[in-house]
Amino acid sequence: MRRYIQFVIFLLVPFQVALPQTRGQIKNGITHIDLDGDGVEDLVVKGYVENVSPHSTDIYTFYIHKDSLPGSAISNLVRIKQGSQFNYYVSTRRGADCCLRDIRLAKISKDFSGLQLIIAERPLGWSYVAMETVTFTFYKLTLYSDTGIPICLFEEYAKTHTKKKYCDVNDAFQKELGM
Repeated sequence: MRRYIQFVIFLLVPFQVALPQTRGQIKNGITHIDLDGDGVEDLVVKGYVENVSPHSTDIYTFYIHKDSLPGSAISNLVRIKQGSQFNYYVSTRRGADCCLRDIRLAKISKDFSGLQLIIAERPLGWSYVAMETVTFTFYKLTLYSDTGIPICLFEEYAKTHTKKKYCDVNDAFQKELGM
């Protein structure tokens, strides 16, 4: 498993081809980007949620443009399979000092045609400023035609944990994965 993770991390260098201007981060609002590698722009929508405290959240939704799928061409919502749940969005978790959960989109594996979703998360610990190990969870985009499961889905394919402890997962993205 360790060799596989090292291989995945080695392949992170080409990720800059996917999103050179943002280092894998998505701007607020609508971003047109080819998620599935078919040459057609899809959509990522990022919205900011203010909750009148220093603990804000960003919400991300993903949409695939496929004329061959049911519904109108751009209405194919990509769900994120986390455990046994199919979520319609992924969210960040921020404090005034540190971010406990954030995401990146990157092309890190030649085994998958599109971009992969990477979620970095650490436990709260004793507070938002605690130093904790970070878990990186890697998701591949899968398109199904079977009934009974979501048609467009980000599915987990790898998970790794940092040895070093971080307050902010964005520091872990930068130092551990170069993002």
